[in-house]
Amino acid sequence: MKVLQICNKPPFPPNDGGTIAMNNVTKGLFAAGANVKVLALATPKHPFLVGEIPTWYKERHHPEVSFVESLPTFWGVLKGIFSSESYHISRFYSEEFEAKIVEQLKTFNPDIVLLESLFLANYLETIKKYSKGMLIYRAHNIEHILWVKRVNKEKNPLKKMLLKPLLPKLKKEEIELWDEVNGIAAITYTDADHIRDVVDTKVDVFPFGFDFRNFKCDALPQPTNSLIYIGALDWEPNIEGLLWFVENCWPSIREKYPDWTFKIAGRNAVPKVLSIEADGIEFLGEIPDAAEFYKQGSIMVVPLFSGSGMRVKIIESMACGTPVVTTSQGIEGIDLTKDESYLLAEGQNQFIDAISSLIEDEKKRNLIAENARKFVEQQYDCYKTGNRMYQFFKSF
Repeated sequence: MKVLQICNKPPFPPNDGGTIAMNNVTKGLFAAGANVKVLALATPKHPFLVGEIPTWYKERHHPEVSFVESLPTFWGVLKGIFSSESYHISRFYSEEFEAKIVEQLKTFNPDIVLLESLFLANYLETIKKYSKGMLIYRAHNIEHILWVKRVNKEKNPLKKMLLKPLLPKLKKEEIELWDEVNGIAAITYTDADHIRDVVDTKVDVFPFGFDFRNFKCDALPQPTNSLIYIGALDWEPNIEGLLWFVENCWPSIREKYPDWTFKIAGRNAVPKVLSIEADGIEFLGEIPDAAEFYKQGSIMVVPLFSGSGMRVKIIESMACGTPVVTTSQGIEGIDLTKDESYLLAEGQNQFIDAISSLIEDEKKRNLIAENARKFVEQQYDCYKTGNRMYQFFKSF
């Protein structure tokens, strides 16, 4: 089976949740027997780091990349308000990339074309025109729902006024994409159920797959008296949740446990994150080894209040034996039992109480960590997920 995997950003090197998810799909499908060719867009936010691509990856997947200037602008948004097309999607269009897609459809002649993002929807008609293969959409989240929540929480009235008219077009084009593809591979059951309520397209669920072979966390981390947080620090839901936690929860925790610290890691931190100043907080920025970072923490906090899809960093943390305190939004799509494999907290007092209970009870901390690690090893192995996805593709 030949699979043309088309990505909205280079999946290698895997350095954020989206790229890790895409790269592990590549791994899983290849291990299942698929010949996977990778095409990707590079953007100012997600450049193609050719020097970091190993020879084996180049020889195995023959990646090709085109650059697109995708950063939103004021005039682009203004034009998007009066355009019939979604500005969220149209800014990812590249004639060069479209030509590369056509070339690969003709020469590689894939059995499956796997679209890894809604932001590739502009290439849909071209793919259908030149491809004889089945078209599968990988639904990492439901973009229009994510953006509605984001705009509703926007505090800048001008920004809110400009973004709101763009949302109906985004929703319309997302639903049209669902309806026009042959199949949809959703990441969470929540997203799959929502899609099934809207369209008749065949949908199955393939959670984020984790590569336990290459992510070495062999034992529960030793107590470190540290809370940790890691995530893309230019993504609004992460920024919102982190700033909320620093303002509303950390002062009380630090006062109650003055020997504990809070370590924050992540790439592309925006100024309001870089300006965080509070006693006991260490900002590490982008880190070279996530597994080593998880070992530095006794508790992982994920104060997420918006967004959809699956939180890759939660799976990673659990795989390394670091217990997690998060919201219902943060745990969405991860089928774990609260109080057994993670602690649920929705507000200030719940976060403080949950974290305090883990700080004061090491036995409870280790039990929750071990339960979570066993579960993710059984349910989120990328090779098992890849094999299931391979069988899903064969069903068409």
